[in-house]
Amino acid sequence: MLFSASLIAGILSLAAKVTADANVGTLGFAVGATNPDGTCKSTDDYVNDFTVLKDYTDLIRTYSMSDCYTLANILPALDTTGMTAILGIWAGPGSTYETSFQYELGNLTTYATQYSSAFTSNVVGITVGSEVLYRGDLTPDELVSRIKEVKTTASGVGYSGMVGTADSWNMWTNSSNNAVIEAVDLILTNAFPYWQSIAIDSAGSSFFNSISSALSSIQSVKADVKFFVGETGWPTEGTTLGSAVPSVDNAQQFWKEGVCAMREWGVDVFVFEAFDEPDKASATSDGGVSSDVESHWGVFTSDFSKKFSLDC
Repeated sequence: MLFSASLIAGILSLAAKVTADANVGTLGFAVGATNPDGTCKSTDDYVNDFTVLKDYTDLIRTYSMSDCYTLANILPALDTTGMTAILGIWAGPGSTYETSFQYELGNLTTYATQYSSAFTSNVVGITVGSEVLYRGDLTPDELVSRIKEVKTTASGVGYSGMVGTADSWNMWTNSSNNAVIEAVDLILTNAFPYWQSIAIDSAGSSFFNSISSALSSIQSVKADVKFFVGETGWPTEGTTLGSAVPSVDNAQQFWKEGVCAMREWGVDVFVFEAFDEPDKASATSDGGVSSDVESHWGVFTSDFSKKFSLDC
């Protein structure tokens, strides 16, 4: 099913009429592991982050257990603030990455045991890898093997929740990745109209088409997989990519026509990201264009100033 701009407008019109107890998708935010100066976040830094976010959500996601001692520092912060999290485990190719993957598992075992109450009460999911299929870092079989290993390790420290992965929407429309779908409880699906060089007035409908294609493909393989939009958003500054122009006004428009509309459709959405990360380097599009937007995805600046209204 293809979504047109007029249908998105209809969804937004409906959104204005729904009641507070309607079946609206959950809002969550991706949170980085470093401070604006590049130093690692402490437990107090995460508490400060979560205190800001508590007005909008109680759900965040991360990407690694060991990078910047994430798990050691974030579990006490989750416990203190009552926030919940889908925690990431970094996974990739080759012997170096295998060593780091085992280190990730070691951190999982150590700190899930040390902070067992927070781990069992505040962690609602674990993702293995972030866009490893999209980058070609792992084959589907290699990713499935890592997912199974994480399930075994997590079970050994008393975790009985969801384990899955996160990847680009078009990986799930590719049937060669069906074995991954069959192996998981949870899929986070990323979609960025900016990186597809799409103009803001078409971004909402493009986003809906990408996510609906992925969701349909996933459910045709395994109907009971828990589905989230894993990353989406619009940069507020940086390089214009084709027809996609970064600006605060465009980010606000995508919030309404992408994030809010998708939630009104009943889909849970993680926004990338909560706070600007000034220390992040430029990225390169699939077309080979360098873009300096990576430090400008936050809906808040790095000093916690909100860039635009987050109302739906």
